[in-house]
Amino acid sequence: MADEHVKHVAEEIKRYLQKCPSASDSVEGITSWWLERQRIAENIHTVEKALECLKDEGFIDERKNNYSSSVYFLKEQQKF
Repeated sequence: MADEHVKHVAEEIKRYLQKCPSASDSVEGITSWWLERQRIAENIHTVEKALECLKDEGFIDERKNNYSSSVYFLKEQQKF
């Protein structure tokens, strides 16, 4: 029986293949491209939510840069 971590990785591979059913790769490619990209996408979503929470708390602020991206920074009253 596979341990929980192995099961989690298997689920990640399944999700990737459901999004990209024609994909095929080596173990190294699956690790580098499929799993790492999926984790990055999941991490980006989590970080966006965390930043929204910090903005709602008034701890950080946000401004748009010249490229229409947001940059986040510590609010002035929060600086030590």
